[in-house]
Amino acid sequence: MGNSNFSQILTGLILAFSLHPLLAQMTVNSGPKVTVNSGITVSITGDLTVEAGGDLELSGDMSVSGAFSNSGTLTIKSASEISSGSLIVSGSSTGNLIYQRYITGSKWH
Repeated sequence: MGNSNFSQILTGLILAFSLHPLLAQMTVNSGPKVTVNSGITVSITGDLTVEAGGDLELSGDMSVSGAFSNSGTLTIKSASEISSGSLIVSGSSTGNLIYQRYITGSKWH
């Protein structure tokens, strides 16, 4: 993907390489989960859409300059005590998300 600016329709992609993808827009269709791993930053200059049945998981960072629409599942996860995924949307947003916080097993919560 590199730093090229293009539209991407994704199903079952794992973004786990050391790049900073720059996308014009992104649509997550139904099918296998699309994962952005910790340490990866994805920038979308247009809109992000998670369609019904789509599944997007963020342990890395994603910024969206356009609108965000979620009819599927979006999960933002913290990978450790000091690291968590993030989603920053500059435009309008609709839909729900799940935030899964990392909790150590040996401490009182």
